Amino acid sequence: MRKKLLPQKKKTLHVDVTTYVLCSGKMKKPRKKIKAGINTYRIIPIMMREKDAGAFIKVLKEKIQRGEAVTRSDLAWLTLTPLMGGKVSQKERILDAYELLRDSTAFSQEEKEKLDSVLYVMANKFLNGKELKKVKEEMQMMPLGRMWREDGIAEGRSQGLTEGRFAAAVGVIRKMDSDLSYENAARLLDLDIDRVREIYEFIQKHPEQTDLQIAQALL
Repeated sequence: MRKKLLPQKKKTLHVDVTTYVLCSGKMKKPRKKIKAGINTYRIIPIMMREKDAGAFIKVLKEKIQRGEAVTRSDLAWLTLTPLMGGKVSQKERILDAYELLRDSTAFSQEEKEKLDSVLYVMANKFLNGKELKKVKEEMQMMPLGRMWREDGIAEGRSQGLTEGRFAAAVGVIRKMDSDLSYENAARLLDLDIDRVREIYEFIQKHPEQTDLQIAQALL
């Protein structure tokens, strides 16, 4: 015998809704009403450029030094520092935000990964090619950098490089004779000269890392 499912009544929650809009541009007089068809919505604009990212990050670091807890609200705003004004570079903002987020106990690991994805989007939006590459290198080595590592691996695979093969190349470069030039090493390993140089320099900076760890960091 089949059970007949009765339609459930929809609940209506009679609560006030306040809409905030983050304004990242340099507008002086933002609109406080937005029309959408026959509806008009009142909003509260938040001028992000009027906030100083460097000052905000400094305050959070000082709170930590004093032993005060960094709140969830603090960290939520931290991920938005790339939209703020100030003289601190975008690269520094993102790296500082990541480190503060990583060390915080205010969020669960799952929540941290969600905020990390916000930083990932911000980095891709606001950093130029060289800065983005540098940030990716650093982020891939950190515990939360899953998206960054996956992105790097995807880029490497698109060039026909697998982790295993790349790790093997790292091992060869690590052991290669100092008299062997980058050109000869590149020819031997069938890699780009700049790639060989990048691997060699990374090994010099992080000799404690395994060949696979270096491959995962650079792919």
